[in-house]
Parts: sequence; C-alpha cells; structure tokens
Amino acid sequence: MSDPNTIATIIGFVFFGVSEILPFLPIRGNGMLQSILEGLKGSCGSVDKDVELAQQLINHKPTIANVVTTMTTNDVIHNCFKNILDNQNVIPYINLLCNNQELQTIFHSLNSNPALLNNIKNVIKSVSDG
Repeated sequence: MSDPNTIATIIGFVFFGVSEILPFLPIRGNGMLQSILEGLKGSCGSVDKDVELAQQLINHKPTIANVVTTMTTNDVIHNCFKNILDNQNVIPYINLLCNNQELQTIFHSLNSNPALLNNIKNVIKSVSDG
C-alpha cells in the first residue's frame, strides 16, 4: 500500500470523485452544470413574472409595446427586418445611417420632400443614360 504508484492512483480517484460530486452540491457558483440548472429553473418557473413584466412594459412604456406589436403584426415591416438580418452586407450601411448626422439630415430631407427625391432620381437617370 505504500507503493507511490498506488498512492498516486488513489489520490487521482479521490480527486476524480470529488470533481464529479462537487457540481451537484448546493454551493453557490459551483460549476457549469449547476449554473445551467439554475438558469433553466429560473426561466421555466417564472411564467407569471414574464406576464407581469410584459404588463408593466405595456403600462409604463406603451411606445415600445406598440413598436413590438407593429413589428410582429405588419408583414411589410417584418419582411424588411428579416431581409436586413438575412443580408449581413446591409448592416454596416444602416449603422452608418444611424450614426452619421449628415446622412440622417439628407434622409429626412428626401423623406419629407418627394419633389426633391424625384429631381434627384431624374438627375441620376439622366447621368446613367449618358
């Protein structure tokens, strides 16, 4: 029993046993398995809390609730978001539009003045036609 190989083997088995039992002990922050179980328990067991949070959102921030409702019920907007998410090449341009004040001003000017937009389309068409 005093053979070093036997002692090393026994110590290895003890560490292995402890490492297998440790995640199941109710010690906070004890291993990945326990974190997953706590997360599942918290997400599945709180349906009433989810409904309560949704009700608070509707009562306190109705504009966000309206945006979510519009996005889910309006097929055109839903398809636009789906196309944007499916086409990853468009996202940098949308990000640029969101962060660049000059592009936002141009966008709002074109959106609010259809005659200006038509004039620009005609100029682009005449230039492209040669």
